[in-house]
Amino acid sequence: MDELVPGALAGAAGPWDRTDAGERMEAARRLATTAETVERALDVLDRCLAHAAAHPHSAALHEQVLAMPELKAIEDAWPSLLKYLRRAMPTLRDVTDDGVAAALQLAAQDGADVPEPQPMRDFTRMWLRAEVPALARQASQWLSERLPGDPMPQARERYFRLLAALVPNLGDSGNGLVTHLEMVGGMDAAAYLLCVERHPATGPTARETARDYLDALERHAYPQGEDLPPEVWAVRGRRLSAVRRLYVDEAGGVPQDQMAELTFDDGRAIQLWAGYEQTLRVESGRYEVDDGESTLTVPGADQAVLLAEGVVACLADDTAGEPLNHAVGRRLTDPRPLLHGDALTGVRLRFESVVLDVRVTGDLVLQIGAEVPRGNEG
Repeated sequence: MDELVPGALAGAAGPWDRTDAGERMEAARRLATTAETVERALDVLDRCLAHAAAHPHSAALHEQVLAMPELKAIEDAWPSLLKYLRRAMPTLRDVTDDGVAAALQLAAQDGADVPEPQPMRDFTRMWLRAEVPALARQASQWLSERLPGDPMPQARERYFRLLAALVPNLGDSGNGLVTHLEMVGGMDAAAYLLCVERHPATGPTARETARDYLDALERHAYPQGEDLPPEVWAVRGRRLSAVRRLYVDEAGGVPQDQMAELTFDDGRAIQLWAGYEQTLRVESGRYEVDDGESTLTVPGADQAVLLAEGVVACLADDTAGEPLNHAVGRRLTDPRPLLHGDALTGVRLRFESVVLDVRVTGDLVLQIGAEVPRGNEG
């Protein structure tokens, strides 16, 4: 063994010392789940962390090859050279100058273009360093399949700590580890997901994934959170800034509300639509009239669309109108679903001291009510 092998990987236990990723994982899957095999996998993650911390966000192998002028001679041949390296040196213990020479001999016997020994040594060193992210993913995958529930609490906690430390150092190669962390840990992994999300070196995809998992965990723990439309959950904590109502005016009848559009201080908006069978439909974004619709001018309406003879849908600003005006300027602190069986029939939106009830009372009919404590009417 010499410096061809990354120092942190020297001495790694089998089967994690195999140089072929497919054979490595196949052998790992045959392992029984014992304290010893779990410890071996955790030790591999520890070794990968030591290497990644010293070489954070390493480039992929092909990028490294192209960036090294001394490897110009093998820039097109390196994929085929890998199979000879793996055949000649099946484990890390076999990685030596003699092993590199044996790989060159195998390549020559097959009639392949053979580089000089020194570029081949450089490539071998580069290849094994580039294997670290794949090794970390495989060890983590194995542990994620063996540590669900709570059979080994100390091992699970160590596993979570290692993943939270690895992800920021692995760049895009660490994205999958965030999924392992959430999949195995659930709420137990929330603090570690938060570490990943807040670490300044975490890549954008891993950060967004961690944030999404944290949001999902919080929603799962929230009262009736799983029944709450995600569009409503997304604006929790935001301050209401504007309101528009869409009502349908039919000649000779009473105008009926069909949709309420709530816009918040960060620019997000949700549309609460009355559907058929007294169900509420929720959409994100502001309502836009289709280009092909026939528009009219109606007093008091920002936009109006002719739906049928004598039937007009009107969209009007209701920011200052009763009862929605009581919630404008206040923060949405506690949204809850209103259910009839499994069907969503409305939402109850608590804006600090004001509560709005938005519910469907009939087919395509929306009713909006407010609970305003005395003293908060203004």
